[in-house]
Amino acid sequence: MPRRAKGPRLYLRRRRGRDSVWVIRDQGSELATGCGEGSRAEAEESLARYITTKYRPPTTERRLERIAVADVLTIYLDEHAPKTQSEAWLGFMADPIIDWWGGKTLADVHLRHCQQYVSWRTEQRVGDQTARHELKTLRSAINYYHRAYGPLPAVPAVTLPPKAEPREDYFLTREQVAQRLRVARRRSQSRHICRQILIGFYSGTRPGATLRLHWHENTVGGWADLDNAILHRAARGAPRSRPRQPKSRIHARLFAHLLRWKRHHPAQCPTLPVHHLAPPHMPTPPYS
Repeated sequence: MPRRAKGPRLYLRRRRGRDSVWVIRDQGSELATGCGEGSRAEAEESLARYITTKYRPPTTERRLERIAVADVLTIYLDEHAPKTQSEAWLGFMADPIIDWWGGKTLADVHLRHCQQYVSWRTEQRVGDQTARHELKTLRSAINYYHRAYGPLPAVPAVTLPPKAEPREDYFLTREQVAQRLRVARRRSQSRHICRQILIGFYSGTRPGATLRLHWHENTVGGWADLDNAILHRAARGAPRSRPRQPKSRIHARLFAHLLRWKRHHPAQCPTLPVHHLAPPHMPTPPYS
């Protein structure tokens, strides 16, 4: 019966007439770490990086008790997330899922564990709605694995906490907007936020879409068409997302701001209405 492979491991290679070095042994081959005998911690970091790079989650297993939740999330983040517009957001949502579910399998995904996860997150002063979004990421990862490498004998049901009612009565008054503008103008590092506040107040545009606005049509974000007084929130050719981003008429007061901002726009950042740069020779134009 052949001996079982030991897997990647550190080995101290002693050399005649030279200092000993740590190497990584894996299936009969050796890989230098560049770490001497006294640098065991650095050698262990090299081994960890090697294992992470080499490891590929299995995709042929069908038994739920043999499929690790961490592997399912890794496949989802590596294969599906890069094709979406929210790759960074999905990675952020997956971090606590891996922390809590990392040692569990798909057979452990059930009502009791989902409730325990929500309790664990709320003990960390995280809202249950955030935990809901994180569990939705877990559910999407399981469904992706089922479609791409299944079929699974049974798709585990991820139980979500109840969805909170939307705050339909929430809005900012003009005085509240003015207060936020005064706070943002106190420091030069935050004055660009004034433009973001005004665009959001007069157009209802989301913060992310506001930061991607350009002066001209593009394929990265929306743009302000000052010739026709139309605000395009989505990029040209962008796929349709769940939060719709329809174009709208530019409010008269916002239109005046946009004209002034474009006229005094710095040469260092000629495409974005909202930016951090400001001309050192020119006083900051008024925002309100």
